[in-house]
Amino acid sequence: SLQALEMSINEPTAKWVVPLSDGNHVVEFEHGTATGRRVVKIDGKTLVHREWMFRLVGDEVVMFGDTKFVIRVDPIP
Repeated sequence: SLQALEMSINEPTAKWVVPLSDGNHVVEFEHGTATGRRVVKIDGKTLVHREWMFRLVGDEVVMFGDTKFVIRVDPIP
């Protein structure tokens, strides 16, 4: 299935190290282009997990403490 294929890949779509006042934090974003699945993890903790989204582009907004992260998914030109 598409879902099983996407989950078999163990690498995030994007990964950033973000310096904040309390230290560096690792932000990981997984985006399944076949199912629209989105997962956002900060320091290994899952904050967003959405399955079967039919909106493949757009913003994913996540609050981490007092910090707002916006991950923007744009179509490839």
